[in-house]
Amino acid sequence: MNEFRRLAAKIDQHMQQLAAQGVSETHAIVNRMMG
Repeated sequence: MNEFRRLAAKIDQHMQQLAAQGVSETHAIVNRMMG
C-alpha cells in the first residue's frame, strides 16, 4: 500500500509539471512511467 501511495504521489507531481508546461501527451508519459 505504501508503494502504491508513493507511485501515486510521483504521478501527481508529473501531472502538475506537465500541466504547468501545457503538455498534452500526459497519457503517453504515464504509460511509460507505469512500464
